[in-house]
Amino acid sequence: MKTRTQIILSLLVALLCQACHKTEEPKVMMEQYVVFSISQVDPLVLKNGDEVICPLDDAGNIKSPTVAEVIVNGITYYPEVYLLNGKLYTQSIKLALPDGSEFSYNISGF
Repeated sequence: MKTRTQIILSLLVALLCQACHKTEEPKVMMEQYVVFSISQVDPLVLKNGDEVICPLDDAGNIKSPTVAEVIVNGITYYPEVYLLNGKLYTQSIKLALPDGSEFSYNISGF
């Protein structure tokens, strides 16, 4: 009788230990869309007073950019540039974000 009780208790302890064991779920990468706006400045004079020569179209108007070069964490993106309501915006860039943690990106070029 004592042996049977020990076996039953051992099985119950093993069952409880197995039931409490949790497996960690893999982290899911979320994605976030990022859009940059571009501020237009007077392209003819720099802060130090130097004159800038901007590319002109056939009518003599200053050309607007059509593509931006954005460097985020060492990866270079080339989103298209659009003019909406008189303001320039880039096409959205999809960046991965680790789920459940704070994460920052470093923009080293634009």
